[in-house]
Amino acid sequence: MSNNDIQLSISEAIRLLELTGAMGSVVIYAQNEKLEYTDVINPPPPLTKERLIGNTDFEIFPEHATERTRIKQKVLDEGDVVRQVTTVLIDGEARQFDATFLPIKQGGKICGLLCIAAEVTVLVQAQKDLETAQQMILSKLSDRPNRLLA
Repeated sequence: MSNNDIQLSISEAIRLLELTGAMGSVVIYAQNEKLEYTDVINPPPPLTKERLIGNTDFEIFPEHATERTRIKQKVLDEGDVVRQVTTVLIDGEARQFDATFLPIKQGGKICGLLCIAAEVTVLVQAQKDLETAQQMILSKLSDRPNRLLA
């Protein structure tokens, strides 16, 4: 599959996202069978398209590359669509993305993948904060006599 074919797939995905008004924190990218980035739309700042193109996760996100590569390799090997929240370290900050990885096929053969990912860092942190608050409340309630719980 040529880069033009992959870019066409990305263009179609972007058009659909723009129609729904959902492009805000959405990142779309394509990778070839070697998992090199071949195109990227709306990269998370401060990353740029130029920094990503031609590189793999091992060059861009070395701290999380092994896990991300495992997920992506499964898409390439099995042809499954995989959705998972993944973490990347950008400028020293851990950021989470709800990512859907889809195989790109040409002539029935998988030749790369397309990813559509929305940043969910704030949501993940809010969920952690809520769980911590719930634990604190339950702990305080368990310290009180049973009659107060009735």
